Amino acid sequence: MLSTGDILAHDFKDEFLKAGGIESEYVGFVIKTMRFVDRMLKQSFPGVPLIGALGNNDSTCGDYMLSPTDPMLPAVGRDLPVIARHPQALRDFSMGGSYVVPHPKVPRHDIVVLSNVFWSNHYRDACGQKGGDPGSAQLAWLEWTLYQAKLEGRTVSLAMHIPPGVDSFASTRNNTCPLNVRSFWQDAYTRRFLAIVALYKDQLRIAFAGHTHMDDFRVVPDAGGAPLLATRMTPSLTPLFGNNPAFTVMLYSRTDASVADYATFYLTNLATVAPDVAPEWKLEYTFKDAYNASGYDAATLAALSKSVKTDDSVRATFMRYYPVESGRSSMNVSTWAAYACAQTAITPDAFQACACPNAAPDQAPANAKPQ
Repeated sequence: MLSTGDILAHDFKDEFLKAGGIESEYVGFVIKTMRFVDRMLKQSFPGVPLIGALGNNDSTCGDYMLSPTDPMLPAVGRDLPVIARHPQALRDFSMGGSYVVPHPKVPRHDIVVLSNVFWSNHYRDACGQKGGDPGSAQLAWLEWTLYQAKLEGRTVSLAMHIPPGVDSFASTRNNTCPLNVRSFWQDAYTRRFLAIVALYKDQLRIAFAGHTHMDDFRVVPDAGGAPLLATRMTPSLTPLFGNNPAFTVMLYSRTDASVADYATFYLTNLATVAPDVAPEWKLEYTFKDAYNASGYDAATLAALSKSVKTDDSVRATFMRYYPVESGRSSMNVSTWAAYACAQTAITPDAFQACACPNAAPDQAPANAKPQ
């Protein structure tokens, strides 16, 4: 079972204090909450390994402010058996939140979990040591990890919270070309990540992310634009941004970890569910049936993105599933083209060229950081 982060709610500290919490007890409460949710997941799925990534909300300092030495890290790591049983994974997780564990079912395949809030345009280390660059350090760690995998003949899946590429929601606020492009990651980190993926493409199988709360994907390309790495963005369990609560079940090969298909299940009675009304989960769709696909990989997703741009029927299907049947979505008749471009155009310049092909090159703004 894979959790792609954001266990803690938005404005968690404010809610804690409003509920009567004491400032000096907040760190301990965060640790208890993180461990509680992990234990509830383990209790609900006994015997199933739980592999979790940290989200931008998951820290004792605040949103996008995880310190590499956050006291939450060793406490949570020791409580997750999949981390605690591997000494190196526990050491790595305790210093920054990233770690590597062997896949529980696929031989010679590792799951590399990235604590990639350090790459975000929003990130600042407000509670840790000043003057460091945890984003660059993590990229160096990732490259070294993939280099070791190559030497040992192992393959890798990546798990992270924040996907690579452009934030299509933030980038379409004005929806006038040229767009004010907002990337999820700092540009230097994005370009270095792209280079690492290209260098170790033979080791990488798939990536998993979350963050947007919507049902989406990204395709990491090589320098020539050819698709290299598929990134599945699973919808969230919280309906905070208008989506129905949902989760994804992946069908993968126990031989090489390649993904053949996935199914998304969603909560059908969100408006009425209560302590005395049981949640009702229903199959929304399978990728294979919805898009007539034979597998889930970078080439298939690149072709799907192209169809979203050119085929009205495929586009309507994708727009229906994007907010998980809620009908409330920022991907609409005026913005869908930019959302489709974000699926395969990872850098700001590539996205601008795709979303605004008729804009003069000197009009395209540089990748502006969020306010």
